[in-house]
Amino acid sequence: MNNENSGKQVWTWIIIAVVVIVAGWWLLSNKTNNSANSTEPIKIGFMGPLTGEMSYFGANAKSAVEIAVEEVNSSGGINGRSLEVIYEDDKCAGPEAISAANKLISIDKVSAIVGSVCSSAVLAFAPVAENNKTVVMDYCGTAPKISDAGDY
Repeated sequence: MNNENSGKQVWTWIIIAVVVIVAGWWLLSNKTNNSANSTEPIKIGFMGPLTGEMSYFGANAKSAVEIAVEEVNSSGGINGRSLEVIYEDDKCAGPEAISAANKLISIDKVSAIVGSVCSSAVLAFAPVAENNKTVVMDYCGTAPKISDAGDY
């Protein structure tokens, strides 16, 4: 196996683990107004650079999330509820990340956000998520300040 395929497999499993952890956390926290008996999908937001210089990383992460969601949903979902991911392009830029997070939280009503590739984007939208008590699972940011960005 070459290094490129090995790297893609690692990313795929990392993203699958993140999606499962986020979905599990959401179920345990019962954050939304939907009752536990709801049949509505569990909405999770995804943020990443889907256009621009870093789009290669965002596209790979998006593909991994799609695979994970397909596996979860084909296995009956989580307690009978399917996962629905809403994808937003943050372009690895602070202003776009803030706008995308606001949309995911306020309009799409996601339970959690998976993202982003760039630490600067995560640090830009983290206060929005924190203020709205929306969990963020960063899949690629490496800045140490991300750990101190809040409780969510």
